[in-house]
Amino acid sequence: EEATFMVVDQNKFPCGLSSTGTPLVPLKTVAVDKTVIPLGSSVYIPNFRGLNHKGETHDGCFIATDTGHSCKGKHIDIFVNKKESYLEIEKNADTYGKDVEVIINSDKCK
Repeated sequence: EEATFMVVDQNKFPCGLSSTGTPLVPLKTVAVDKTVIPLGSSVYIPNFRGLNHKGETHDGCFIATDTGHSCKGKHIDIFVNKKESYLEIEKNADTYGKDVEVIINSDKCK
């Protein structure tokens, strides 16, 4: 797999562009192995439901619109945009390196 880089309009895509051509959205975009989770699928992660981050409560719903070199098999990466956000979320969600329940196209994400 070869990496491709391009300059994107920062007004349209302030956090960058996913592999499907949609904007990367912190705490909504996930990168997946598209042979395991089809791109465009909603992804519900119960561990994130109710997580409070910067005054907002997460609903546990994400969208699979990106791929990544480390996303092989049953591994997903949640786009967070900033290291500070990652550190806070990791502390509160307690999911790093652990098996967590992931539900594809859950009714909770409609």
